[in-house]
Amino acid sequence: MTKYNLYFSIVKKQKIPYNNTGYFSKYICDYMDKKLPDFLKDCELPSLNSFREKIIEKNNQKFNRSLLYDVLSSQNKEICLSEKSLCNINDLKKENTYTVTTGHQLCIFGGPMFFIYKIITAINLTKKLKKSFPDYNFVPLFWMASEDHDFDEVNNVNFFGDKFLWNIDSKGKVGDVHTTAISELIKSLKIRMGDNENSHALFSILSQCYNGNTLSESTRLFVNHFFGKYGIVILDPDDKKLKREMLPILKEDVCENNLSKIINKTSFNFSRDYKIQAKVKNINFFKLTKDDRVPVTEKISINHILENYEEFSPNVLTRPIYQEIILPNIAYVGGGSELSYWSQLIDVFEYLDLVYPCMVLRNSVALLPQKDSKFLSKLGFDLSDIFRNFDELTANYLKCSENINFSSNKTKINSIYKSIMSIVDDQSLKDAIDSSRKYNLKSLDKIEKKNY
Repeated sequence: MTKYNLYFSIVKKQKIPYNNTGYFSKYICDYMDKKLPDFLKDCELPSLNSFREKIIEKNNQKFNRSLLYDVLSSQNKEICLSEKSLCNINDLKKENTYTVTTGHQLCIFGGPMFFIYKIITAINLTKKLKKSFPDYNFVPLFWMASEDHDFDEVNNVNFFGDKFLWNIDSKGKVGDVHTTAISELIKSLKIRMGDNENSHALFSILSQCYNGNTLSESTRLFVNHFFGKYGIVILDPDDKKLKREMLPILKEDVCENNLSKIINKTSFNFSRDYKIQAKVKNINFFKLTKDDRVPVTEKISINHILENYEEFSPNVLTRPIYQEIILPNIAYVGGGSELSYWSQLIDVFEYLDLVYPCMVLRNSVALLPQKDSKFLSKLGFDLSDIFRNFDELTANYLKCSENINFSSNKTKINSIYKSIMSIVDDQSLKDAIDSSRKYNLKSLDKIEKKNY
């Protein structure tokens, strides 16, 4: 691909505790504070020692590393991999190499910014782990959700406040959709960006990545272009050889319906404190057809599964199990909702004798232009104030800008009433005066709230 200059700017960084934003669920706040219930302790924010323990546990779990290497080599042979990514794929054959996995739907052009943040979080974590455990290798791996069938969740991107929609008919796996008709959307993006070097650069990158390939191939090119130099390894789990490894969970779930019973029990316990993120089905697999992906609703014979296992696709609750069967994975990087539904699987992992990986919450970033930051400061606000509600911000602004001191006025009122009561002997009259004092203070409170 054509190389372009990259432009950087100095960014002022400020960290804000998750609890102070009001944007995160009770589950995530408890996860960060390490206050999850006892049965979810393995789901909490990991310490450095947590990763050490997972390395030991994972070392006792057997993987088909040769198969994983062969699939990754085959899937990535048509793209230009960096030396670091090639080295990481080769290292996966070694027993001392582990993955840090993140994944996402195949959103066009990367979709929402947290698509990017998840990958960056995974890459940064592998660097920290290598520094802490130099005898081991750690590979950042991006898991493409190529079998998802909800095209409406991946066919749009928000750009400069506008929503750009790739409006085509699509059925079945989104990974198989061809991007031939997306060129007009890319041109619309270029027009919105204006005529400048950056728009030309991005237009060229998107045109080369989304050049009539399938959406899976295009996403692979896109992620590799921006993160290949950091060693990212990209895996498409929709692979017949890999799917053979999930035969044990197909048998447990589709043939015997064992998994749903265990997940339902965990989910019930989870629901006592938190909102359930993923609904448990009696059977947690889809069946793939040429143009569709439909839920499996009844038991299927083991013989049929053995002969057609590649036709089955895990849902949101069996996908993590499939992932941990085929990967030497010690950590999963996800958003709040992902960490929540992963926690519903804590008991089924034990049942299947699988190592439950460390759960790592992806970084969350709010980007604020310098002019907006200066405007906030001018109004007397700090960066952390952007998460407060409008009424609260308005009240604080009025209080600061008008310099009203209601506390002082209340003190004066109390003093005046005290003076009046000192010259009155009748107790009933004193009670009436005191009631008047309380009424006026209460009225002042109402005025204060209105003004603020």
